[in-house]
This record gives sequence, C-alpha cells and structure tokens, in this order.
Amino acid sequence: MGRKFPVFGLCALLLSAMTAHAGMPISTPATRIRDKGPGVPAAAAVPWAVPLAGGPLKALAVAPRGTLRDVAELSKRLDMRVETVALWDAAHAGHDPADPDSHLPGTSAEETLARLRELLRGSWDVLLLGNLDTASLPEDLVADLFDRVAAGAGLVLAHLRDAPDSPASVLLSALEPVDPPPPVRRGVADTGLHGWEEGEDPVRVLAHGAGRVVVLEYPGDPPQTHFLLQAPEDPLDMDPVLVDNLWSLVVRAVLAAARRESPVRITGIGDAAPAGPAEEEIPPDFTPEFTQSMRDSMAVQPLRPFTLALEGAGKGRHQAEVRLRRPGSDAQVVYLDDTPLPQDAASWPFDMVIGPGLHYLDVRLLRDGKAADWHTRRFELGGWPEFTNVQYGKTWVQPNDSLEISLRVRPVFNQTRSCTMYARAVDPHGRVVAEAARKVSNEGGQTALALHFTDLAAPLLRIEVYGIEGETNSVSGWELQRAPRAYRYVSVRPAPPETAPSLVVAGPAPVEPNQELAYRALARLGVDTLHAPGGEAALVRIGLTGLQFLPEITQIAAGAAEDGVARRPCLSDPDYLSRLRREAEEGALLHWAGASGRCSLGGANCVCATEENVCQAGPSLEAFREWLRREYGGLAALNQSWRTDFADWDEALPLNCDEARSSGRAAPWVDFRRFMEETFAGVHGLVRGQVRRADRGMAAGFRVLDDRNPSHGAWWPLLAGAGDFLAADYDPVTVEKLRSYQRAEAWTGVYFPDARALGGETRAAWIPWRALLRRIPAVWLGAPFGTAETPQPHALLGADDTPHPAFAALAREMTALKAGPGALLLHADPEKPAVLVYDSHASRHFNDVDREPGTSRDAQRGWVDCLEWLRVPWAFADRQRLGMLDDPACRVLVLPRCTALDDMEIAAMARFAGRGGLLLADVLPAVADGHGALREDFPLAPLFEEPPVPSGAPEGDTPPAPKALLLDRLLPPRDAGGDRSRIPADYVRVREFLTRAGFPEPVILPEDFDGEARLLTYGNTRLLALLASPEAAQEQRVRLPFGKDDTVYDVRAGVPVTRPHRATVRLAPGETRLYARTESAVGEIALAAPASAAAGTRLEMRAAVTPRKGAPGRHLLRFEVMTGGTAAQPWQRRLVDCPAGAGECQIPLARSEALGRCLVRVTDVLSGVFAEAALEIAPPATL
Repeated sequence: MGRKFPVFGLCALLLSAMTAHAGMPISTPATRIRDKGPGVPAAAAVPWAVPLAGGPLKALAVAPRGTLRDVAELSKRLDMRVETVALWDAAHAGHDPADPDSHLPGTSAEETLARLRELLRGSWDVLLLGNLDTASLPEDLVADLFDRVAAGAGLVLAHLRDAPDSPASVLLSALEPVDPPPPVRRGVADTGLHGWEEGEDPVRVLAHGAGRVVVLEYPGDPPQTHFLLQAPEDPLDMDPVLVDNLWSLVVRAVLAAARRESPVRITGIGDAAPAGPAEEEIPPDFTPEFTQSMRDSMAVQPLRPFTLALEGAGKGRHQAEVRLRRPGSDAQVVYLDDTPLPQDAASWPFDMVIGPGLHYLDVRLLRDGKAADWHTRRFELGGWPEFTNVQYGKTWVQPNDSLEISLRVRPVFNQTRSCTMYARAVDPHGRVVAEAARKVSNEGGQTALALHFTDLAAPLLRIEVYGIEGETNSVSGWELQRAPRAYRYVSVRPAPPETAPSLVVAGPAPVEPNQELAYRALARLGVDTLHAPGGEAALVRIGLTGLQFLPEITQIAAGAAEDGVARRPCLSDPDYLSRLRREAEEGALLHWAGASGRCSLGGANCVCATEENVCQAGPSLEAFREWLRREYGGLAALNQSWRTDFADWDEALPLNCDEARSSGRAAPWVDFRRFMEETFAGVHGLVRGQVRRADRGMAAGFRVLDDRNPSHGAWWPLLAGAGDFLAADYDPVTVEKLRSYQRAEAWTGVYFPDARALGGETRAAWIPWRALLRRIPAVWLGAPFGTAETPQPHALLGADDTPHPAFAALAREMTALKAGPGALLLHADPEKPAVLVYDSHASRHFNDVDREPGTSRDAQRGWVDCLEWLRVPWAFADRQRLGMLDDPACRVLVLPRCTALDDMEIAAMARFAGRGGLLLADVLPAVADGHGALREDFPLAPLFEEPPVPSGAPEGDTPPAPKALLLDRLLPPRDAGGDRSRIPADYVRVREFLTRAGFPEPVILPEDFDGEARLLTYGNTRLLALLASPEAAQEQRVRLPFGKDDTVYDVRAGVPVTRPHRATVRLAPGETRLYARTESAVGEIALAAPASAAAGTRLEMRAAVTPRKGAPGRHLLRFEVMTGGTAAQPWQRRLVDCPAGAGECQIPLARSEALGRCLVRVTDVLSGVFAEAALEIAPPATL
C-alpha cells in the first residue's frame, strides 16, 4: 500500500480557463477571475491523454471542412500529430465546378483526392473519418483505406452517412468484433447522450486483418459541426463536465483503434470513507436522528479517503493525478503526488479535500509523467450541511433588483455544529455580482437568503447556493470546493437598449459544443450580438457565450408559391395572421428577460423568394379587390386605367410583368405590386404591435431580402416605419434609403452574407464608417462558420478560430469605433438635405415593365454616385415625405426615372418649382399616372423647357439660368467604364447646371478626390469626416479646409492638428479620418473620483471639460476603470454625452473585482485630452 497524498502544499486550483500552478495559496477565492479580453473564455479541457505514454499518435483526419474544429479539440485532449484532409461537405470531396463562388485554392475534388492519396502513402497509427458519405470518395480510395487498416493501422468511423449497400457498409457488416472487446466505455462518466444512463454502448470495435476499426454509432442525426463527437441530447447539457466526458469516450476510441493500451489500467475508483452502520446493523431502539448523527460524524472529516483499483503490470514510474470537477462550474481542482505507485499494486489509497454534493472525480495514471490510462467516476456524497427544497423567488431579475432564495437545512444532532448558507450570482464573465450569507445552527430548518443586484449588464446569471461548515463572514475558494452546492441560471431583464455601434452575427442557436466555441471566439473578436432562433435553451447557451441575444421569434417569409402564384402562407389569411400574433406574443414573453431588449420578426423576410406574381390565393385576391375599390372608387375608373371591361370586381386579376409588357397594360402589374408591398409592410407592423402589447419595452425589427427582386416585396419607406429597427442587404442605393427613411435613433443595420461580401480588408475596415456616417449603427454578418452540409467557404471563422482577414479588419475597426468615435457619428447632426431624390413607388414597377433605358434602381444608382461626387447633402423622399419640399433648405429635386406619378405628386413638384426649386431629371417624368396607366399629356414637360429671353433685353445679355435640367438619358454609375478617375460627362453637366443656378459650393476639397466628405454638427463642434474610396487607384493627398485660427483635433488619433490652415493629409484607399473643429482648445479635464471604493459598490465619477476660453459646449466623455494593467473591458467603460461639457457616471464594481491599486481615466473623445486618478479597490463589505 502506498502512502496517502500530502494534499496541502501539493495542489493546484484551476479556475475557469486559467492554468493551475503549484503553490497557489489554499485561501485563494475561486471567484478571483482575471478576464483577458472581451468575450467569455472556454473552460480548460481535461488533457486525458496529453502527453501520451509511448509518444504522440500519428493521425490522419478526413472529414467535411465545417467539422474540423474537432481536430483542434481532440488535440487538447490527446497527444497526436495530425494531418487533415478537408472534404468540401458530407457528400462531396471538392467544390462544385459549376459554382464559381465556392472556389477556394486547393478545394477541387481532384486536388482534395490527390492530397488524400498522397497522405495515405505515409505511415499512420490511426485514421479518423467522420460525418461523410464514403460514396463521395472513389471506391479504390476507400479500398486503400481499409487495406491500410488490414496492414495494422487503426480506423475510427463516426457519423457515417452511407447507404446500407455501400461498399464500406458491406465491408463493415462482414467484420467480426474484437474478442475480447477493448473496454472503451470503461471509466467514462455521464455524457448526456440518449441511452447512456441505461448502459447503451455506442462503440463497436471490429477486427480487420492486423488492424482495428472502431465505429462510433451515436444516437440521433449526425451533427453539423462535429465529425467525432455527438452533441448531448439536450443543449442545456452542454456543460463543460459532460462535454469533456464525451471527449474522454472519443479519446479512448482512438487509442483502442491504434492499439495503444496501457499494461497498467485503472478498473475503478472507490469511496473508502466509513459509510456508517448498515440498516440491518442499527439497533431498533435507535432514533433516525441519532443514526443520522453517526453518519454525519463519519462524513465530517476534512479529507475523504478513496481507493484506486488497478490491474496489470508495467515498467516505468507510475503516479496518479487526481482532478475534481463539478457541473455548472469551470473550476477544476487538481492534485498530484510525486510518490510513485508500487510495482504490481492492485490498489492505491489517496485522500481528497472534498465535501458533500455532486462531483466528478478523474484519476489519470501517469507513466514517467505521461498519461497511460484514466478513469472518471461520479460521486454524490452525503454529509452535513445538507439542504433541500431550494426555491428561487423568480426566474428573472431586473438590472437593479433583489432575488429571494429559500431552502431547508437538515438538522444535525451535534449541538456544537453550525453552518453558513452562502449564495452568489456569477455573470458569464466569471464576475461575482452579488453575495449573501446566513448562519444556521445545528437545528437547521427553513432559511432565506436575498441577493441584491446593482446595474446588471449581462443577460444571464448563474445563481449558486452553498452550505459551508461553520460560521463565517468570508468565504474562500477552498471552502466552496468542499461545500454542497445547488445552482440554476436566471435571466436578466435588460435595460432599454442604446443605439450604439454593433457587430451582429446571424447564425443558428448553439446546440453543439463546436457552435458554442465558435460564438465565444467571435465574441472575443468583437462581435456583440447573435441573431438566432429563440428558445429557452438558446437564452442560456447564448448568454454563456457573452453575446447579446437577438431572438428570432417568428418569420414572415415564403420560399416558393403554390402553382407559382399562391403564397403559402397567405399574408391576408386571418388564420396565418392569428398565428403570427400568437408567435409574437409568446416570443416576446419568453424573451422578456435574457435577451437584448430587442427581438426579430425574421432574419430573411420576403413576400416570396422565387415567384414574382404572388400572392393570388383567395384571401389575397379578396383583399386586393378591396384595395382597388379604395384606390379607384368605382369599377369604371378601374376599367379605364386597366383598359378592361369588367362587369364585376371579382373579374379583376393581376398581370405578371411579362403579360403587362406584351399587352402594353402596366396598371394591373403596378397596382398589384403596390398592394402586395403595402400588405407585406402592414403585416410587419401588425406583428410588431403585438410584441409591444405583450412587452412595451421590447423593440421588434426584422431583416428583409434585397429590393432588387420585386418578388421580395421590399419597399423601404413603408418597411422602415413598420418595425423599430430594420436590416437590409448592403448596396449603394439601399444604404442611402435606410439613411433617409429609418426611424430616429433606430438600430438600423446593413447585412453581408459572408466575409467575401465585405470585399477585402481595405473595404471591410471602411464599411462601418460608411454606415455610421449614415446613422446606421449595426453591421450584420452571415456565415459565422461552416457545417457538414453547408461548407461556407467564406465563413467568418476557420476551424481553428482563425478569422477571415476581411472580417478581422472589420471587427478591429468596429471595436475602435465603439470606444467613442462611433457614438459621435451616430449622435451628431448631419447637414439638412439641400437635394431630395424622389423615390416613386409606381415608377419602380412601371419601369420593370418598360426597362428601356433601365430600371428605377439603375437610375437611382447613377444619381447616388453623382451626388456623392458633388458632395452635397441629400436624401431620398417618397410620397409620404413630400412635405420636405416645403423646407427652405431644400433647393433641388431629382427625379430618377420617375415615369409614373399621380396628380398629388405632380402638384407638389410644380409648387416646388414655382417657389424657385430646381428640378433634375434623367428622362421625362410623369408619362404615366400613379397606377402606371399612360397619360395623354405630360404635365411636367413645361417645367423642363428653356426659359424665354425677356422681351427688351439687350442683345448679348446672358439668358436667365434654367430652373430645370432634363438629361434625356440615365446617369451611369461612376465606375461604369471601369475607371473611377474618369468622371462621366453628365456628372459635370449636372454640376455646371447647379453652379449656374447659384447652388452653394460644397466642402472645399480637390475635385478629383475619390471618396466622400461629410460635415456634421455636435453641439458647437463641427465634425469633418473624410472617407477615401476603397476602390481609389492610389493614395490621395488632401489639404484640410480649415482656417488659421481654427482649433482642430484629429479624433481618431486624439491629438490636436497643428497649423490647420496648412494641414495636408494622405489617405490610402479606404482610409478614414475624423476631425473636430471646436470653438476653443480644451485646456484640461477635471476628474472627481474617490481614492478608494469597495468591491461590490458603485464607483461614482464626475468630470468637467475646461476650455482655454469661452464655454465648454457639448462633449462626449469616456469613463474607464482599468484593472491589472489591462485595457478597460466593456463593462468597465461608459460613454457620457455632456451637453455643457460636464457629466457623471456610475460603474458597478463586482464583488470579485481584483483588489488593490487600479486606474480610472476620463477622456474627451473630441480632443483626446484625458485625466487619470489612482483608485484603491478595497475588499467587499462583510456578508
């Protein structure tokens, strides 16, 4: 028998993902978490076979590219040198040659299979194949794989998608099991797999020649992001403990296939503590209380003895490493004794510091310091304190709230014993945000605790309840490790969400470990929000990643149409509308807490994704005819417009675009498209209203597919008002319409389907600036990662968490903008539009019928580029916004192929021209009415005629400046000729017309500057933003338009601009600059902050900007708390808008905050001037 472990002094405590080290003081609290960056780190992986006795395995992994994260995760737990062959997906070795978008270097089937053939010539201990159909591989290659196994290599197969009669399936069915079978499942504890608790074994070990084939036959469908692992049946079971247990099974399977079996094996772990008298040994006159006291006295020892059962004999120096894990905790306690186990020992005793409750005890058998075998056993240990019937006052809390917890403590016979019931709340970043304790005597009984919360920001809390032996006012980490424990997750009702720069990823809710790991990695890179289907499990799993959750509670989309014309479900069907209202109400209530304060009504909404002439289902046609009655008033007016002779309204049927074109009757098409788009927007408004009735504080928005396809139903003026926020696919026209039509302070977003759509690193870093200058705070990204069935060649993350370069550039820029410049751009006031571009609803669809010389979007794109080149403030306006023409600041109205206008629109334009407004048109407007019916006359044509020379004017006098310009052709996009430096002649013609008409000069910049310049106002400060086009041919030199006496700051650099009247900057393609011209230089910032603050309290700070002269005006101040010499984390930072240059903020300190000296800083975002003060963080108040 070996001596017992000298536990104290030879121990290490792993906290969260931190590496344990010997000599850590035993009093170190488990709550002292040091966060290294945004996002939540994953729990430390258990190194089951790292390093591996006998040396690392040589492994070859063949799997779909979207599942290869398993290789990285396996490598953390198994010592191996691995090569990978990334198949395109589960059914194809290489990309589709007919799909050029999927081409990546080296991913053709020929290249992939050539790599596999080349690697198979090497020597491998084990081959790993999973989540594929072997039919995707040539038969000779599959035969070669099995030949390698017959020659002695191991093969692990998992999640095979083969048909029963495939060559691989037939061969496997003919193989005999290895006799005796290797005990792969032995020593593997709970996995969360279906049937595991009932003893179902998902492992088959087969013999094939000199080698072995291990088949992992997991229950359920193949996962999407794994090829070796299977996700637990319930996503809530993706606890680090159960996931590591699953990996333990995989590692054992790989070692069994490779015939790496230790001669000395662990056969079991036994609890050697005295169990107290057996029931049959208890005298009948002993009371239950007295009997329980005998058991309690045996369980009270600080060290609990265990026995390790061993079999076999082997050479080398063997040691035992013991690890303790608990569900719902990232903490791991590791003990290691240098004393070797005796040779040929059948058992080995050891002691553990362990208390009552549920524990997983792992023992790794090390041979010469390397893993030879391991074993895990679940222990649910009795003892005192013992508490039951834990009740939580509610399942959610407000940011400033209290949570009542009640429980019953079992009494104990020994009157000298007492306990402390302790509760704490831990956020996903490991910060303890609330604690409570109550002393309980030996009499036990009903006990209550109350946790009090201040300014909670995280969406989820883990509420932990412990029973600690003895009475204490200070709880150490070691005491918590020994204490019985209960926990549950509680959602946090968020504070009203602010409109701030956001990086949103749209993806599936995490139901697999690899998906959750990917989202944690994205959070560390700067993503802050995940759009995913809602649900209870999603609230917990997404909350644990550190991301804000934007739950999709319904969808308003249809992929196809019945018979090509009937949308299913129909947008006018009362039953469907009732279902949408019910889903909206249930979704809003389910996500009342734990989400972001926003919900999504769909992430890809559309009238129909494929068919244009929908919906002609019965309810829709009935609603359309009612719409026609309101529009026309009578059947005669409809017949005149449609050129029909209907005798009854029921005869009215729409035409598709081709029918309208061939018949020359556009009105039936235009009317129906207008009706469907109004209906589509109306349904969104209806559902949003239901959300607000269920939760007045919940913002409801949606993403709609692009408006380039009329079948999608995207008419932005209506949709922008139908929700609280709106996201749309990015393009130059749509982004300007979002800017023009969005609600005030709306959380509007632009969407990119994958990293490739960002257009490279230069353009990716430019995108958030372009969006924020249009008061669009959110950038949405799709394709976070690939899967077995959808490879996503341009995903944001690779299998090893390497970000796509374009995504990395975007994330870095967005992180910098979140520090302050982004808030400036969002909340500064843009110039009033001097130019309005009219967005005609009827013309949009009329021009689809008559596409020569182009569509409405073609026309609008040309005007967008021209106005950006002119650098004039402008906006889109539709029929509902015609009142903007009455604003004296509006000088010009642009009519981009506005071919179909109604009488009200024509009258408003005529009034605008009558008051001296300028008109610009590419083609003659108003050739059709608002229904698309051709007009006999052209009511706006006289406005575009040359003004007559006044009678009696001297000969040679300059004729009066024209008030309208008709180009007679569409403006081309700036890059139409492939050379952005060559300005289209019609752009120059427009500029000359405006100049002659007395239109004011824009910002003075070089005429050939390829980019945009925006002027904004923030209080008394003028902001100038310069964005060089990412498509610019070369670096551009720009002289700043400031005067000698101006006080100017470079906001990005946080420094003053010296000699601003002579300052010249060079902008590389895509580079951005932001300058602030203030009324006076900032002299200093006065910071008032306490010299010390206790952890767990609010840190209150005040600051005031003092200019060198005059009043300070409006400033944006950034308050930060920096601990441990690292940058402030998001929860340690506040941006405060200070209208008069002074402001205050409160930053809550966690009770687990790092104690000691730290730094507080306040920075004026406009000037970069800052002030600092030292802060001593004192211990939290005694419980």
